[in-house]
Amino acid sequence: MGTEIFEAPFSISTFFLVITTLITYFLYLALIRSNSVIYLIDFACYLPADNLRVTIASFVEHLHIGGTFSTDCSEFQERVVERSGIGDEACMPIALHELPPEAYFKASLEEVEQVLFPIVEDLLSKHNISPTSIDILISNCSLFCPTPSITAMITNKFGFRSNIKSFSLSGMGCGAGLLSISLAKDLLKVSQEFIGSSSEHGSHFYECLSR
Repeated sequence: MGTEIFEAPFSISTFFLVITTLITYFLYLALIRSNSVIYLIDFACYLPADNLRVTIASFVEHLHIGGTFSTDCSEFQERVVERSGIGDEACMPIALHELPPEAYFKASLEEVEQVLFPIVEDLLSKHNISPTSIDILISNCSLFCPTPSITAMITNKFGFRSNIKSFSLSGMGCGAGLLSISLAKDLLKVSQEFIGSSSEHGSHFYECLSR
C-alpha cells in the first residue's frame, strides 16, 4: 500500500493570523467596556447651623412635654435614641424644635430648600458648571412628595433647562437613595447628570398614643 500525504487545510501563518485577530477583537471589546464605567466626580453634604443642634436630653424632654406621645411611646423612643448611637451634635429641622412639632407642608418645603439649595449651588460654583449643561436631574426624598416636585423646585431656582429630563423619587423610604444611584448609573452612560438626595422629617414626625 502506498503512503498518502494529507495537506493541512491552512498554513501555520494563517493560524497565527486568526489568533491575532481574535485577541485584537477581545481587547477592543474590553476597551469599549472600560470606557462605559461611571465615576462619581464630586459630592456635597449639607452642614446644619448650630442652632439646629438637639441634645439627647432636649429631645427626650420634648417627647415627654410635647403632648404628642403617650408615656409608653415617649419611653420607647427614648430607649431607641439611647441605643442608636446618635450623639448630642445631631441636628433636627427647625419645625421639630417647636412644641408641639410643626408638621406642616410649608415647613417641609422650607426644610427641602434649606438642605438642597446650598449643596446644589456649592457643586455648580465649585466646578464652574452652567445649569443649562445638565441633561438629567434626579432627586430623592424618603417620604416627602410635593407638587411641584423637588426637581421642579431645583430647576426653577437655578435655571436648569426647561426640557431637562427630571426624576423625583419619593415615598420609598431610605431605599430611594440607592435607587437613585442605580438610575443615575444607567442614565449617565449617555448624559451629564446631577443628583439631589435628602430626607425630610418636618411633616413626618409620627404622632402616636401606642407603639
